[in-house]
Amino acid sequence: MLFDKDNNGTQELKDSISFLSAAIDFKNIKTDVELSEEQIIELIGQAVFDRAQVHYDSGDYPDGVTPTQELNTQLVHYIQLPNSIFAYKSYASTRELSHSDRGRKRVHDPDTEARVFEWEIERDDRAILRKAYSSLDRLITFLDKNQNNIPEWKNSDAQKLSRSLFIYNAKIFNHEYPIDNSRRFFIKIVPFINEVERKHIKPVLTTEIFDLIKSEMQTGIFTGDNEEILSLIRPALAQLSMSISIDRLTISTLPEGVYRNVTPQGKTAKAKTPAVNDVRREVSIALQNEGMESLQALIDYLAKKAADLAEETYEYDSITDHNDETNKYFRA
Repeated sequence: MLFDKDNNGTQELKDSISFLSAAIDFKNIKTDVELSEEQIIELIGQAVFDRAQVHYDSGDYPDGVTPTQELNTQLVHYIQLPNSIFAYKSYASTRELSHSDRGRKRVHDPDTEARVFEWEIERDDRAILRKAYSSLDRLITFLDKNQNNIPEWKNSDAQKLSRSLFIYNAKIFNHEYPIDNSRRFFIKIVPFINEVERKHIKPVLTTEIFDLIKSEMQTGIFTGDNEEILSLIRPALAQLSMSISIDRLTISTLPEGVYRNVTPQGKTAKAKTPAVNDVRREVSIALQNEGMESLQALIDYLAKKAADLAEETYEYDSITDHNDETNKYFRA
């Protein structure tokens, strides 16, 4: 755990998030800190976290003098920030109620504090969550910037996989479909991008062209019209990956620009979007259809190219012919 060195956990939390009350005893939030660490380890990998932990436990933290020691101290601080914010959010949600032999009761001192409405708590929760996700993006930016000096990140399975994809970073993905340039979200959906490549893109390209374009991406030198083919691959890849993401990820995990909850306007938390699952399904299907249209554009391009080489005429099919239940790319 990257907190409570020399029994100074409360002050370390306070240093990370200034709005934290100094009255909070670290022992009461320790479990939340440990649980939030698991979310971060899932994102950055155990090896990166272990590197930070070894340095934190050493005598070189926080005042190491070598460049590597200073880098490791920065790494600890970059991890501590999202860790502390996620931990506080979890801690606060359990402190709003007291637990007694008669069940749960709202904690409220009528002489010193005004009662907080549930919709105000939810609004604050969203603000805290945004800050937590922003701090995760900041952590990943730091790791990307220093990856040559942090091999645990550069050589992680997630990073190796993302570098092998037609869309290999958040900036490229954001160009095809807006995700608020979220590096955190991009890492989350790397497995979905890989899935779409395997199921939809590779069968269309053939293994030979698939591997050739990937090889040319590494050098930045494209032969023939492979760069044009890549520009047709990426929209389909992004749209189909987003369709899967909306189906499989929680709403809170998605960037706000992708899928936004309705903010309650009254003094109740019940003003939710009706039939949220139905709305999500509609968005997912719409993205699926857009992705298949983009994939069909790629298919048409390749087919016309083959027809031209054979000195034949290629007849374009209507996209509606490809969006029915008999089509292998259609998903109801």
